[in-house]
Amino acid sequence: MPVVNNPYRRAPRPAVAMVAADSAAAASINLQMGPQSQKRLTLNERTHQLQSNSHRKKLKAGDQQTLFGDRAFDPNKDCAKCKARLGERDLHRGHHPLCWNNRRTKGVISAAALESIQEEKRLKTHFSAPLADKDKFSSRHTTKEAQEAFFFHNN
Repeated sequence: MPVVNNPYRRAPRPAVAMVAADSAAAASINLQMGPQSQKRLTLNERTHQLQSNSHRKKLKAGDQQTLFGDRAFDPNKDCAKCKARLGERDLHRGHHPLCWNNRRTKGVISAAALESIQEEKRLKTHFSAPLADKDKFSSRHTTKEAQEAFFFHNN
């Protein structure tokens, strides 16, 4: 199949001519534009670049920062019940799941942490109970020979 030439196609410009033309166009713009306008344009470009880089809200004074730079949970600001208590109001609602005054989660949401809290509670009740008679140590079956064999076998 024969190749059809485009009669309206422009001839490609050499690279040096392109750079010179671009710098001439920029120079003509700079000659027409005053210094204030140039400053304003570069300032706008810079602010947009800065805004695109920072995606987080700015922290206020007194805000604690997390490891990732976000604002940490503060019950006096984020938990509705604690916030109402500061204003001496009574709010009939549960605490926020991240609030450490929440009795169920204690401020921790992960399942592993909740399991460890339950295990800790179980062990606390286990070790706070008094020992049964069958679990207590009895010296009834220890003999003098057994004591000497255990304690003085190095001599």
